[in-house]
Amino acid sequence: MKRAFTTHSQGMAGVYAVASRLCLLGHTPFFPSVDFGVDMMLDNGLKLQVKCGHLRQHPGYKQGVYSFDIRKAFKIVGHTVYKHQKERTYAGTCDFVIFWAIEENRFFIIPAGSINGCVWIPSRGCFMCKRQKPTVSGGILAHEEAWHLLDMDGVLDEVERVAKSRIKVKVSDQTDMFKEI
Repeated sequence: MKRAFTTHSQGMAGVYAVASRLCLLGHTPFFPSVDFGVDMMLDNGLKLQVKCGHLRQHPGYKQGVYSFDIRKAFKIVGHTVYKHQKERTYAGTCDFVIFWAIEENRFFIIPAGSINGCVWIPSRGCFMCKRQKPTVSGGILAHEEAWHLLDMDGVLDEVERVAKSRIKVKVSDQTDMFKEI
């Protein structure tokens, strides 16, 4: 099987793995018929990009690491594909990028605006994952299975709850103060 086809098949498997998980969580995923940088959209309007990768050997990670290089961009001219290292960001294109670590079936839900360059995710057996407070890649492990970030209704309910728990009390003409109930 050709490498490009294998990579495309792997990407589609990732999209469907994420869609399956989202369906089980009560979301309805929609798939655009034209690729414009978004792999799927949710019923709440969020746009998602899915990236998937295999466990690789790396000298800095004895148990292996998943490496996602989102810097790679390409341009098609006629029937020729030209690859070039160009900084690419998903901010403005999608709301979240979901990384799927294939061998361990782990998902990382990360806001698109917070991703720069490469994303490194250590294997579950790595000593950095076993720490009480892991410090890997700017807290990327905190985004593992963070599906709640995609639940806009839950976020709105939480904002309303916090807003209702505060009453604005006018202390004087110059000073406003918030008082907890």
